[in-house]
Amino acid sequence: MKQNNDRRNGYYYLDHLPEGTGYPSVTTILKILAKPQLTYWIKQQTAREAIRTLDEAKGISFTDSIMKSAGDEGTIAHDLIENYFRGNKYEIGNKPEKVQQYLLAFEEFLKTHNPKPIEVEVVVFSDSHKYAGKVDGIFEIAGETWLIDWKTSNGIYKEARIQIVAYKKALEEMGKKVDKMAIVQLKNNGLPLVEMIGDKEDEVDVFEAFLSAVKLYNVLDKLK
Repeated sequence: MKQNNDRRNGYYYLDHLPEGTGYPSVTTILKILAKPQLTYWIKQQTAREAIRTLDEAKGISFTDSIMKSAGDEGTIAHDLIENYFRGNKYEIGNKPEKVQQYLLAFEEFLKTHNPKPIEVEVVVFSDSHKYAGKVDGIFEIAGETWLIDWKTSNGIYKEARIQIVAYKKALEEMGKKVDKMAIVQLKNNGLPLVEMIGDKEDEVDVFEAFLSAVKLYNVLDKLK
């Protein structure tokens, strides 16, 4: 019975694996890493609202709501971008303000880089290291194959760099060549920030660090 590459509870249940067997997703694995920038931002937003309202509970509730809102807006933008590359147009005007800015940044990237989609929202996996994930897109740009990860977060965090290297290695194991990796931050000022991965980082060291995270995740998972 096929598992249809379903993702459930942080695991991908891939077609070629025995029924009921799955690999943990890259994002699930990387949740074991501390995220100091995000933690600081959460504390900052909570403190500001608590001071404004002089109510700690309201401050915490406010932070929960803006985190959900940020996630929802990012998901909307991701879905619209995926559908755009599948041939479905969108209207910017009827979208939430932040989503409009994300889309304007996306359209600016289209103008400057002219990406041609090869595959979008594709599941990748490594049988050697037993992990899986879903890449935002593989594109042809100026005759080269680019692996692109769209981000709508306030910054490009270190785990995002590890994530895209893990995806590249999985693609290579699957026999797919990748020339360049890029994280494209769609900023809420309507401009994209393109960070090429591999220019600063040593790809081998980053992947070895990810494999250490895989090992730690598996150990922690067994200790539940």
